[in-house]
Amino acid sequence: GFEPSQLTPLINDRCESLKLVFREMRDTLNSLRAQQAKQTVINTLQKQLEYKRKKLQSIHDNIDAAQTLLQQSLNAESIGKNAYSEHDSELNLLSDNKHTQRSIQRLKQTLDDVFFE
Repeated sequence: GFEPSQLTPLINDRCESLKLVFREMRDTLNSLRAQQAKQTVINTLQKQLEYKRKKLQSIHDNIDAAQTLLQQSLNAESIGKNAYSEHDSELNLLSDNKHTQRSIQRLKQTLDDVFFE
C-alpha cells in the first residue's frame, strides 16, 4: 500500500480541486441571484398591474352604472311630467336618488381602495 506521507499530497490535491469546484458553484449561484431578484420584481409589478387594472375596470363599471342611472332618471323625469302623478314622480326620484347615492358610495370606495392602499 501507500504510506501516509505519499497520500497527503494526493489528498491535498483532491481537496484543492473540490474547493475550486465549490467556489465555481458558489459564483454561479451568486450570478443567478441578480436574475432571480429581477424576476421577483417583474412578477410583483405584474401582480400590481393586474390588481390596478381590475380596480380601474370597477371604476369604469361604476361610472357606466351612474351614467345609466342618470339617463334613466332624466327619462323618468320627462315621463313623470306627462304620465305620473306628482306623488309617483316623487317616489321615483327618491328611489333614483338612493340608487345614485349607493353608486356614488361604491365609486368613492373603489377610488379609496385604488389610491389609498
